Amino acid sequence: MLTVLDQSLDVFDQYLENEMKELPQELLTRYLALSKAKVKMFMEYPMIYKLVSDVFRDVPEELGEEIVIRQRRMQARYAATFLEDADYSAFSSEFKREKVVQLIHSVLDQLTHRFMEQFKHAPDRGLSELPNIIREFEEYTDMLKKGIYKNDSR
Repeated sequence: MLTVLDQSLDVFDQYLENEMKELPQELLTRYLALSKAKVKMFMEYPMIYKLVSDVFRDVPEELGEEIVIRQRRMQARYAATFLEDADYSAFSSEFKREKVVQLIHSVLDQLTHRFMEQFKHAPDRGLSELPNIIREFEEYTDMLKKGIYKNDSR
């Protein structure tokens, strides 16, 4: 099981690395790009995406420690790569940066999972709906901007 997971994580990692070569500076735009890449990966590699998602969500008891190690390693890698040089200047100073990051991550991650669940049985896994999916992501990011950005940055 761990060998299959490790190989799946390698594919996952390589796919996202290829999709996210040039990261936008602004954090919310960065998260939007990541969410789009995850949806595209799901459409191209549904079994790998499902395996990685399921294992990290419902950790098998007998593999708990090994799974947690892999999960922390991925989180640390993406946090370092993804958050390190992001531009936070448009965010309102009345909110703590960590909470803004958590909010953005939670909303877009939940939206990503909803789309995957919605289209997992579709023959094209939702590829035909990709423009609508992207539009919905953009609507959510616009709502987030109105809540967390400085008035002059909206």
